[in-house]
Amino acid sequence: MTASVKFTSTGTRPEAATGCGHLEAIVSRITQSIDEEKCKHLISSNEHEQAEFVEHVTRENVLHSIRQIVEESSTIRELAQQGKIGLIGAIYDVSSGNIEFLTDDSIGLKRTGHLVGG
Repeated sequence: MTASVKFTSTGTRPEAATGCGHLEAIVSRITQSIDEEKCKHLISSNEHEQAEFVEHVTRENVLHSIRQIVEESSTIRELAQQGKIGLIGAIYDVSSGNIEFLTDDSIGLKRTGHLVGG
């Protein structure tokens, strides 16, 4: 995530920076969650502000992915609307091993946070 933000803020293409042509598709999907105007000012931001921005982009990317799954799959959308399945985003912190579940933005779940019928 950090690399995607860095590529966007500097205007660097992933292949030019890494030599790997396969990263472009991944970075392209992530950049859909990046506010490019805010990203332009990232270079002059301090380390704490940069970390907060990456955290925000991470969260937005997870939520964007969930919405995209529901939009692109009529089966998943119908099952979620019927309460038969639930979609919930999660963020894994590689440095701590903690997982944050984004229950407030879940799809197909009751507001109590419990799966319907679970």
